[in-house]
Amino acid sequence: MLHWYPIKELMHELTGLPVEKSAIFELTTYFEKQIKELILQSKKELGKLNHLKEIQGLYQKNRIDRDCIKNAIKALNENNDSDLPKKGGSVQEKRENFEVV
Repeated sequence: MLHWYPIKELMHELTGLPVEKSAIFELTTYFEKQIKELILQSKKELGKLNHLKEIQGLYQKNRIDRDCIKNAIKALNENNDSDLPKKGGSVQEKRENFEVV
């Protein structure tokens, strides 16, 4: 699906280093999987939108549009577990980290 040559050129341009084809194929395989997940999620987002439109008595959409893609990206990013800690923390954690001088 993704062509390897433009990716190779971009990688070389950004890094200034030669790039093996196997590295490029690994990268394209990863992104092709992500694109497939995004496409399937965008179909679900269109279904959700049409369900809400049906409730409101509005017309149904037949095409996946920009908003479906945006919502799919948000949904997939929310579902992925991040290695980073959550923002904030519990009140107990904040009290334990507070030192009295």
